[in-house]
Amino acid sequence: MGSGLNPKAVKSLNRRLVLGHLRREQRLSRIQLSDMTMLSPAAITNIVAELIQDGVVTEAGPESREQLGRPRMTLQLEASSRYVLALHIGVGQYQCAAANLQGELVVQESHDFDTQLTSDDVLADIATRLSTLMSELQRPILGLAVGALGLVNPDTGVNIFAPNLGWHQVEIASWLEAALGIPVQVENNVRLMAFAKLMNSHNYGQDLVYVQVGQGVGAGLISNGQMIHGKLFSAGEIGHTKMLIEGGMSCSCGGQGCLETLVAVPYLLKTARQLTQVASFEALLAEARAGNSALQGILTQSATYLGIALANVVNTLSPNSIVLGGIYRDAHDILLAPLEQALRARILSDIADNVHIHIDTDSHPDLTGAAHYALDQFFYHWTHPLTTA
Repeated sequence: MGSGLNPKAVKSLNRRLVLGHLRREQRLSRIQLSDMTMLSPAAITNIVAELIQDGVVTEAGPESREQLGRPRMTLQLEASSRYVLALHIGVGQYQCAAANLQGELVVQESHDFDTQLTSDDVLADIATRLSTLMSELQRPILGLAVGALGLVNPDTGVNIFAPNLGWHQVEIASWLEAALGIPVQVENNVRLMAFAKLMNSHNYGQDLVYVQVGQGVGAGLISNGQMIHGKLFSAGEIGHTKMLIEGGMSCSCGGQGCLETLVAVPYLLKTARQLTQVASFEALLAEARAGNSALQGILTQSATYLGIALANVVNTLSPNSIVLGGIYRDAHDILLAPLEQALRARILSDIADNVHIHIDTDSHPDLTGAAHYALDQFFYHWTHPLTTA
């Protein structure tokens, strides 16, 4: 298959084709796999035999549909035969999980940390937690994917700059690989959330923007099924889009007038506390829902600013889906309408009907995205033997 590929590479590619189809379709017969992959029945038989021997594929019983002749045996992934680890490093909290070969989270934990700690101290605590988790799983671990804040170089695994943590040039991948003894891939956290939606592309398409609004604001950009990084790895940093000509609150990036200072939780609370004492965003939201018009105005204005920013993203990149996460998951009853109004008033009229806005209902899109990314990197695109210590 394809010029220039040696037999070992061809075999690896064919295995990945089979595994990819089983990942999407759940149960397939050998004949169906042959039709889908365009590999010969003999080739499929050999590949499947090896995958069964490796323990990653099992026979799942005969086809249930009516057909002439003897029912064909179907195959399925043995989802619990291998695990990957997922890690999300946030502001003052990290979350870790283990996922099976279908990307289902089987274990998940959340731990707080002091943002004044050094990156080494935080990573040491993370490594201790993950080591304990690995020993408890008693399954082969294929690798770890990390969602990190801010600018990330996925080729080197370096967190170039995380403004809300004050981290610069933190070598996350090499640090955790040395501590855990497994391969580690690092990506921007919101890009991984977007990647999770790409894995469900029948709902969201191959061109989408994922927007996370919480302690900060970021976006994950997917174009034609591929993550957009940019040459300097800053693609998607819409939180630092300049929205005000002059003035505005100081941003964690060192600038002023950034989108983040108009829509992220810390800044919304700072504005709200000039009017009333609210302890948290949840309290702010509750008072707004109870009829506090001033707080409603703060939230409406923030959603309008985000809608304006996203209109510029849509006019530039032409995605078919915008997925809203973070505070929009729980506050869409207040925030969604003004955002959509601002956005649709500013995007090109000829494309407006083809841009769809979704609220992400996944309570852990960070971990789900990291898990799917780890599987993509270490299993479904795996070029080495599937067995691992």
